[in-house]
Amino acid sequence: MYPWFAYGEIFSMDPGYQTFMFVPDSNGRINYESAVNNVYEFVDDNDDQDRFPDWRRRAFSSSSSERLLIQRADVAVFPGYDENNDLVSDFNQNDNGMPDYLEPFVRYDVDPLEFLYGTDMNNNTVIDRFENDEEADYPYPRDHRGYNFYGGAELKPGSRIMVGRMREWLLSSNRRNQSLYGLLTLTHEVPRHGLQMQLYNGLRRVKDNIPEDIILWVQSPRTRGDMRPFVDPMIAQDALINTSFLSARTRKYAPLNLETKLKYEIYHQRGDQRPANWQDEKLLALITKADLPIPVGKHVLWPRWKQLYKRRSPTDKTELENNELSEIFFFVWQQELISTTRLESGIEYEIFRNMVERTDPLPAGYVDDFEQFVFAAQVDYRSD
Repeated sequence: MYPWFAYGEIFSMDPGYQTFMFVPDSNGRINYESAVNNVYEFVDDNDDQDRFPDWRRRAFSSSSSERLLIQRADVAVFPGYDENNDLVSDFNQNDNGMPDYLEPFVRYDVDPLEFLYGTDMNNNTVIDRFENDEEADYPYPRDHRGYNFYGGAELKPGSRIMVGRMREWLLSSNRRNQSLYGLLTLTHEVPRHGLQMQLYNGLRRVKDNIPEDIILWVQSPRTRGDMRPFVDPMIAQDALINTSFLSARTRKYAPLNLETKLKYEIYHQRGDQRPANWQDEKLLALITKADLPIPVGKHVLWPRWKQLYKRRSPTDKTELENNELSEIFFFVWQQELISTTRLESGIEYEIFRNMVERTDPLPAGYVDDFEQFVFAAQVDYRSD
């Protein structure tokens, strides 16, 4: 009954649960070590929910072109939002195998994952909706049994408060995840100022010793990234975790657009069993950006500015700290050639400063100060 709401679920997935079968080749032989050629999947692994499964499997189709398409593994798996429902991840709209938040020019509109908000119910430090793995997309992980209940009240449209309790354990070993959590969501708009604001604050008390390893895109500046295994750091075995996120956008000074996002997260370690080299992990992440489209006849000059600041103190004192600032300037020129064809060209200039004190030798993963220019041009053709 409004404004109250409640939800509950009980789940159990056996360790040996599977939804595939082995199939022989044309000679009647089965290679049990070859999942690509001798396994038929009834439930695919498709974490980004696009048109292509994330793994390579044998295709069963009379069309040779379709067979090749299905057999090819998805080389660009970036789970997350698909708000425009085009079956392409919003983090990889150009479908080129690299996340947009790392690509010149397009990264103005797409933000890195650590700067965004989301729930992390398995406590592996990665937001759940961004996780990529090599398992079939079952409703719950295999070898897990437990329950999750929460309830709350809607304060006003778009704003709510809720509390919940989750317990889960592995069937094959003595590992558990116990979580008591609360979430506050507030939204506010001031139409006369063109202002939109969102505030999220999630607090949870966690005891979790279940490892949840996944796959993540890893790329250091001026290097070519790829998907690599991410090992759960297991820093929530006895912790109080709070994540706060504030975003604001205004068009009061239109056509000037202003936007900012602020995230602060802390893992407060509890108990006496933690290693001696552990400390409270803290993350401060700030994004500020502005853009101003300037009409020049039928053309547009579009200067943009984006600032990213990240400061992180890791749980393990021996790991590298982060205290870095990126200032990125974009100058884009859009020129209409004909009604269906447009020329776009631009310059991107980035200034990166690492404010962590240099040591000799430099620790692994340390990125030195740098500046870089990128120039690009493209012809955009639009058909009716």
